[in-house]
Amino acid sequence: MDPTSSACSVGVVTSNDLAAIDAMGWNINTDIYNNRGYTFTTAQAFALSGAAHIAAGVPEPASWAMMLFGFGAIGGAMRSRRKLGISFG
Repeated sequence: MDPTSSACSVGVVTSNDLAAIDAMGWNINTDIYNNRGYTFTTAQAFALSGAAHIAAGVPEPASWAMMLFGFGAIGGAMRSRRKLGISFG
């Protein structure tokens, strides 16, 4: 969800944006509603939370091996045909 509800500068969260965040259910201090000139940059938010850029997870080699083995097993099962015990004679 994009909590920015107003036209704002890139990287700046205004009081209108914080009101939108509060409307989405996030906990926001109500003192910001009294100060309409309040701004809060994303750099300040990262400094407060200590958050850093988090890389996305990468599958482990064992997961890739299991997936390839599974595809191979399915392909082998589909390729092989059982001999039918029916004789027309």
